[in-house]
Amino acid sequence: MTADMDVVSARAVVLSAADFDWTWSTDDVRRFCARTGWRIDGESQYGFIISTGIAGLGICQAASEKGVLKQIDCSISAKVEPDDLDGSAELSTAFERLTDELTLALGSPVSRTATTGPRLRWNLPHLVIYVSLTHGVVWLLLRSLEAQRQEEEWDEQLAMGPP
Repeated sequence: MTADMDVVSARAVVLSAADFDWTWSTDDVRRFCARTGWRIDGESQYGFIISTGIAGLGICQAASEKGVLKQIDCSISAKVEPDDLDGSAELSTAFERLTDELTLALGSPVSRTATTGPRLRWNLPHLVIYVSLTHGVVWLLLRSLEAQRQEEEWDEQLAMGPP
């Protein structure tokens, strides 16, 4: 299998998110989907299921709580199986190309980590952007500043251990 990742479309979505006027209400999901050409397939009290049309899995969820959007998390590539060495190499190359292009457009990421794969983070005035390559899939996470603050607080509490 060859890696299925549309770097041009993925870059366009990230740059659209960077330029979007986020209020972090659930109305943003509808506005952002209209802007990117994505389609809302379902809605519940916990968020939205979205079809992106981006190459690959096209899995996308927008998590919300009580009308407040927390984050949008979506795959932006097809899954490459671990035993597909050629596909893994192609996906890594596409990931590097995407993150290089995002670095040119957004500046240097504030963090680069590697747990189950490379993960880059950009802090912007209205959102935090993560792009990661995990378990053979490239993921995009758009997170509100408040949700990011909460996540970091939880991580800190976990790191400190039980009281």
